[in-house]
Amino acid sequence: MKTSIKQKNIDNYNQTYIYDEVNLAYEVRDKIQIISSIKILFNNLKGKKVLDIGFGTGDILLKFHEKGADCFGLEISDKAIESLKEKSSSSLQLFKGDLVSLPFMSDFFDIVVCSHVLEHVKDDKKAILEIKRVLKKNGLAVIGVPSVGNKHNFMHYREYSISKFKTLIDDWNILFFRPYGSRLFQLIIKVKNYLTCSLIKEANNCEPELFRKKCSNDRRLSLIKKIYYILVVPFLLILQRIDDILPFFKGEPIEIWTVLEK
Repeated sequence: MKTSIKQKNIDNYNQTYIYDEVNLAYEVRDKIQIISSIKILFNNLKGKKVLDIGFGTGDILLKFHEKGADCFGLEISDKAIESLKEKSSSSLQLFKGDLVSLPFMSDFFDIVVCSHVLEHVKDDKKAILEIKRVLKKNGLAVIGVPSVGNKHNFMHYREYSISKFKTLIDDWNILFFRPYGSRLFQLIIKVKNYLTCSLIKEANNCEPELFRKKCSNDRRLSLIKKIYYILVVPFLLILQRIDDILPFFKGEPIEIWTVLEK
């Protein structure tokens, strides 16, 4: 029986939240982009209701909570919810659910963050309507999606061209819109994706304890982690800051970020 894209996502992300060794799947650059976008628009987050859809490792929610926001998170992965509850003593309100049917009242949130989730949803038009439904009037949606400049991922229903994404959000007030990703950036991301996918596939083909033991004894995995966190992540963050002015041919961007007002 053919596995659905949704089930592939659940299976793979459950593995990601169990094993530190496959947490390379999370792009730190995305988190920096989200936080930067919010800071531009809100000087004071105290008392603001924030929803992070597909919160993953929970870094964004924890950051917003530090700033005084009333934080809610939604995930399809039980492991993600369990992991964040274990590492956080804060009053985060975490829910299991699906983007196309959000378990929240209408006109409830000041900010909704949706970082790289729309591509995992079969009906992205319905998902966008749900985001708008739960936002207050003049509420903000911070949305990031992969663009067609990135290699197609087996867990995605689609990647977005600029025109296709703008069509999806054409009835919002666009406050910020930025496609980015030079050729150099794309090359680095593709190398990172290759390493990440190979680790996730190894995890899926092993029993949990066997994979943990293998990782603890595998010098290759240890070396990948050290190179990634010590060298690659800082370089990506620097490159993201200057990506707009790099003299390399851009072609299709690898990602699109936007801040929308209801």
